[in-house]
Amino acid sequence: MSAILEAVAQDTDSVAAEVQKLAVYAGPEGVIDLAGVEAVGSGGREAGLDEAIDAAFSGHPNLMVQRLEQAFGGGANPVAILNGTGRRVRLLLQVRAGVEGGGNAADILKHPKMGVFWKRQAEVARQVSLWSRNALEDVLTATLEADGQVKRAGSPDTALVEQLLIRIARRAERMSRR
Repeated sequence: MSAILEAVAQDTDSVAAEVQKLAVYAGPEGVIDLAGVEAVGSGGREAGLDEAIDAAFSGHPNLMVQRLEQAFGGGANPVAILNGTGRRVRLLLQVRAGVEGGGNAADILKHPKMGVFWKRQAEVARQVSLWSRNALEDVLTATLEADGQVKRAGSPDTALVEQLLIRIARRAERMSRR
């Protein structure tokens, strides 16, 4: 269920649509496991999209570029990548606020409402430790600006998304060296 919630917008209609799609995939056995969620491509996520975003926020620019190329090669929409980047920034801001309030990132991420699949929680917690609130707010602003530029007719949308994620990855890389 965590993987489904992570893959789709957390509104009733999106979750219901995803469960219906998975129910058809499960067939007569009725088993829906993580492999099934990944096979169906939950939420329309393209191959490499999550990995590119993870690599960017973890400070791995070379890996990020490889994964982003995979995502684009798999037909990823630049707006979907920007939406995923925005979701990640908001998640990190929410967890960062909890940490600043005395909480533990790993414990906060375990809560089902956070929607982070258990296998990814440690990496997201590490990302929280890298990023300050101010740095995340800067990234959120840059993401919103890139989103506006991408939605303008004739803009080089894939290049804008790649530039944004490279800036994020390089900034995270610098912060991880401190």
